[in-house]
Amino acid sequence: QIESRAFRNCSSVTKITIPKCSTYTLGTFANCTSLKEVVFEGTVPGINPYAFDGTPWFEAKKNEDPFVIIEGTIFYVDNERVSGDVVIPDGITYINENAFTGNQKITSVTFPKGFVSIGENAFSGCDNLVVAYLPKDLTEIDDNMFTSCYSLEAIYLPASHLLDARGE
Repeated sequence: QIESRAFRNCSSVTKITIPKCSTYTLGTFANCTSLKEVVFEGTVPGINPYAFDGTPWFEAKKNEDPFVIIEGTIFYVDNERVSGDVVIPDGITYINENAFTGNQKITSVTFPKGFVSIGENAFSGCDNLVVAYLPKDLTEIDDNMFTSCYSLEAIYLPASHLLDARGE
């Protein structure tokens, strides 16, 4: 694990290669004002999206699409641009921690086939979220996934998960 702010304000860094299974915390590469290329050699769970805050690379990614997607992971969500019925794109297998936290505009979320894991607090505080359709491939739900989702009326789980929850 590389701790927060380890490379913060390194204005000469232009490229970073992130090895598989690395963990980077808040602000690790923040304000590296020349960082324009980041290469991931595998999955990104465990990398806080704010590790790249204030870098040209992260700003460009956020401007491309409201979902910053890296290696099958929704790495970051621009919650100002995501609303209504959210359909997680095909090919996504993981949503990063805190990705949708506090989004007041989404009303439902549907996950694709093959989706397996949801990070901590991924949908916490989504006050207008009414329904979630979870996939049969889901194997891991981290803490506080739907905490403080006061409008949440229904969570649809495949039957196989209901049996597993009862220990049968």
